[in-house]
Amino acid sequence: MKIIIYPRSTKVKKNFPITIEVPDDITTDQLKSEIHKRFPKYYPERQRLTNGDKPLQEDKTLKESGLKDGDTIFFKDLGPQISWRLVYAIEIAFYLIMAHFIKREFETFFVHRFSHSTMPLLFIFKNSFHYHVLCGLNLAYWLYGPWDASGTPASERSKWFVWTCIAVYMYAEIANLNTHIILRNLRPPGTKIPLLL
Repeated sequence: MKIIIYPRSTKVKKNFPITIEVPDDITTDQLKSEIHKRFPKYYPERQRLTNGDKPLQEDKTLKESGLKDGDTIFFKDLGPQISWRLVYAIEIAFYLIMAHFIKREFETFFVHRFSHSTMPLLFIFKNSFHYHVLCGLNLAYWLYGPWDASGTPASERSKWFVWTCIAVYMYAEIANLNTHIILRNLRPPGTKIPLLL
């Protein structure tokens, strides 16, 4: 069976239309895999195939979808995809990150002992750059990297892996808080350390 595939949008026009020869009993999923072989960028989860305006169901054969030799279907690139599991992992990560910064605020108000009541105004820019830019970019790089896109091996994470990471993270946060408390207790109240500029 020959199927002609046209692009749904102009974004992918340079690669399409294509004619692909496949068996009659091929499923939509298998057809998507064939397209992926030709165009590695378009992994199956990134594709939407339609017969007119009607999406082709993944588990049905082309014949069951009413297609015959020489028919035309349309391809739409859905863009980079992310697995549902990773979406929830990122949402949980947001709360963990927030928990980290709430802990930092708690330490600022109730744990740390400061030598001076003020600091140079310019320090806020240096400190903010560290937290908001360096930390933000680092987190974004690891959380939103293309290797986590749906269809890649890294996007599939077991529950065991996710919960182990959360447990290690929580242990590290508690251990860090404990370290701050120990350091605070090593320094008697009212002591001052010279400010180094």
